[in-house]
Amino acid sequence: MIQLHNNKPTVPLTRSFSQVTNQKDEPDERNWEEFFSLDKSNLWGDLEREYRCVILAEAGAGKTHEMRTRAKEALAHGKTAFFIRIENIASDFEDEFEVGTEAEFEQWLDSDQEAWFYLDSVDEARLASPKAFEKAIKCFSKRIKPALQRTHIFVSSRPYAWRDSSDRRLLEEKLPYLQPSDNAEQAPSSETELQENTSQDEEALKVYYLNALSTEDIRFFADHRKTESLDQLMDSLVPSNLTSMAERPFDLDVILDKWQSDKKLGQRLEMLQHSVQRQLKEIDTDRAESQPLHLDTALKGVRLIAAAVTLTGEPGIKVPGSQALDGIAASELLGPTWPDQDVRALLERGIFNDVLYGHVRFRHREIRDLLAAEWFHDQLIKGASRRKIEYFFFAEQYGEQVIRPRLRSVLVWLAILDADIRHKATAIAPEIITEGGDPACLPYPERKQILTDIVRRIAADKSTQDVRDNSSIARVALPDLSEITLQLIEQNKENSEVIWFLGRLVWQGQMSLCLPPLKEIAFNPVMDKYARYACVRSVMALGSTQEGDDLWEQLNQLSESLDPHILTEMTEACSWNARSIELLLASIEKLPPHNQYDSGFSGLKISLHNMLDRHSASAASQESEPLFTLISGINRLLEREPHIEKRDCSVSEEYRWLIPMVSHAIKRLISTHSPYALKNECLKTLSQISEVNFWRDIDENKYMKKLKELIPEWHELNDALFWHEIERARMLLEKPVTKHWDADIYRQFDRFGSDRFFDVLKYIDEKKFIDNKLVALSLAYSIFEKSNRPETWLEALQKTVAGSKELDSSLDKLINPVISESVRLRRERYAKEDEERKKENASREQKQKQQYQAWIDNLSSNPEQLEFLPDDPKLLTNNHIWLMCEVDEPNTSIDTETIHNWKNLIPKFGKQVAETYRKTAIRQWRRITPELRSEGGNTTSRTYVFWSTKPDTLIG
Repeated sequence: MIQLHNNKPTVPLTRSFSQVTNQKDEPDERNWEEFFSLDKSNLWGDLEREYRCVILAEAGAGKTHEMRTRAKEALAHGKTAFFIRIENIASDFEDEFEVGTEAEFEQWLDSDQEAWFYLDSVDEARLASPKAFEKAIKCFSKRIKPALQRTHIFVSSRPYAWRDSSDRRLLEEKLPYLQPSDNAEQAPSSETELQENTSQDEEALKVYYLNALSTEDIRFFADHRKTESLDQLMDSLVPSNLTSMAERPFDLDVILDKWQSDKKLGQRLEMLQHSVQRQLKEIDTDRAESQPLHLDTALKGVRLIAAAVTLTGEPGIKVPGSQALDGIAASELLGPTWPDQDVRALLERGIFNDVLYGHVRFRHREIRDLLAAEWFHDQLIKGASRRKIEYFFFAEQYGEQVIRPRLRSVLVWLAILDADIRHKATAIAPEIITEGGDPACLPYPERKQILTDIVRRIAADKSTQDVRDNSSIARVALPDLSEITLQLIEQNKENSEVIWFLGRLVWQGQMSLCLPPLKEIAFNPVMDKYARYACVRSVMALGSTQEGDDLWEQLNQLSESLDPHILTEMTEACSWNARSIELLLASIEKLPPHNQYDSGFSGLKISLHNMLDRHSASAASQESEPLFTLISGINRLLEREPHIEKRDCSVSEEYRWLIPMVSHAIKRLISTHSPYALKNECLKTLSQISEVNFWRDIDENKYMKKLKELIPEWHELNDALFWHEIERARMLLEKPVTKHWDADIYRQFDRFGSDRFFDVLKYIDEKKFIDNKLVALSLAYSIFEKSNRPETWLEALQKTVAGSKELDSSLDKLINPVISESVRLRRERYAKEDEERKKENASREQKQKQQYQAWIDNLSSNPEQLEFLPDDPKLLTNNHIWLMCEVDEPNTSIDTETIHNWKNLIPKFGKQVAETYRKTAIRQWRRITPELRSEGGNTTSRTYVFWSTKPDTLIG
């Protein structure tokens, strides 16, 4: 859900997230997954089942709005939820909640319920002080420490502000979540033992990236805003180099504002300035007349406020009459020439959010940064000391000029507005221009020089990682830089880091001129794999179909195995035709052995499904033939040895990972009733899918369910598959098959309901082979029995088999089955064994009940034995552990949620046992200070769970 400005309708977007894996050994892998967007997408519902999440998102991506909205929605659904800004978290932060209240917070702490906290955001907190985030987390941790196990925590940040190593360590240490053990204790014996559970928990903290808006999202967003000439707008985004900008909701809103006003697009700076002016205008005509405020005056005011917020690090702006002790007093800042009525009118404009606790704040930080930069620029124009202005942005350390980090986000805009500032900043760090602002509006010679300097620093390994970020590249990726980019590629052909950067620059800037050298690099096995990925992506995306196919064929001809990432690039950009299918099948054979944990194979699987989705859904021969060719080729691969099971599952172990994809492909054929689906190759493949599903239970093959729906609906295919499976059963069993149930183990898809009785009856006449006639008879009789044995159906069966002794005899045996002596004896033996098992189980259960009751009686008569605790505080007696299990008997695992309910012991054990257990738990809590997981402690042991029980809950 996105609502970016006041008086604009909410856009019901469904945002998705990609998990950023914690790969210490290969940090670039994360960049690869983010860049090509191949990771599995998650929705808010998935994230909110987690307990610790970090959400990374670019400026304007809508993370603050998403976090606040989710908190409000949680409240609306009866959950306990809070939204708070990290920079506002201090020792007493309860009155800083923007969603949720202090009373709700205190009530939750005293309960045993879960709560969802949305903390926004790391980058804003660090503007005030580098240590602000750490201090806030420590304070937050201290306040909610007793309830950590029932707290879902979400922290947002811009990617550049998130320090994966140190920040992850901070959250894991201060806000640990202890995964409860899945192993419940067994019923107690008569002896007392000392136990400790030492199961290992998985990593609780997950980092996710808020995905950019897709083309469909952009169109949906614009359509929801009643955008005129939508197709023309969409066509204008690419030539205007605004596609990446449109992928962020805030920037998209700016684009739409400009389009609605002028029916044309401009550069980013121009559009942001246009948006500021629109937000400073009062939309309500009556209020505009009662609170007139000239645009120039309003601009000067918001620029001054933005500069004050930036310089003080105080985001809150006090409205006139506010009794708040903190925040910037707008009336004092603007001075006596601004009456309170005008100050109030300014602070009510759409550029600020709604009043909360007597404060407003800028709705969007990037707007605030631009306004602050414009204020500094105005001071320079008015003759202010340049040295004093530059002091805020530059410093000298150890004889080196550096950029002050606090105002860096403002500097990227000021560098656009002032040439001298820009030259000084780029001399120190040319990549500063790519970190924000609008470098596209700079003169071509300067952009050319900046790009050259950035590449030089990458080659010398002096640039920051930020310049290699995809959003940074997009800001400088303009087609007019093609020639200099080509020169830089030629000069740095052997530098993988430079090619990784320039390859993406070529792709994002649509620089077709640069493709020839990238083709050569793509074939070079010596080059770093990421550089090759970027080269392949550029050639496939920007080259002609023939160029893409030629590249693909040459890569297939290399002696080395084919990297699945590279094949992913091919399949993502290729056309759907016979040639691409031929190349794909050849590539699959060149892949290394499948590894389900390899991100390359994960991305490839997604890409293959995307490729199939691009296939036009039509039964026409010219549309279905490539799909049939693909299925046939995969069928041949699935037949290769070694098989999963030598006899019963004759599907290739090496290529079984293709089963979900070929299931998808066949579903496409079946959904259009293509005649190709009836061919033997497709029937064989359906058999292979059925086998693997039976023997390996392919949970990830979501197409199985759809196939089970589609196949029975198409009677012709359903029946063809049935008879194919009968023949396969004969081959595998190596004996005659005359009953349909002999092949049931292989039949996963075909179905015959009551409506098919007379269709099956016809097969008895139509089939030439007597064994098939008998199969049809057995199937028809099964349908007859399941349909409550209609008398007319029995007459039809008898009439159909009349004249054939073999069929008539078979029907008679179905109606009056004869049980052989061996079968009778076997059934009697099974019945006797079953009866003996039941007696043994009953005896064992009775003994356990007696032991259990004896334990209860022993505790009830001697509750003082619970007062004993081992000298070693890390150990507990069996009595304590078993009582932990009793506290919440229906649960299969123990955690701090369940053992709060100590009063649950009273009905079974009596009040004295329950209270003694509670007192002992409090004693244990006071005498142990266990190590955290980060300190090497076992945080999932029974002792730890017993210790981490909230003491005030036990005292209740």
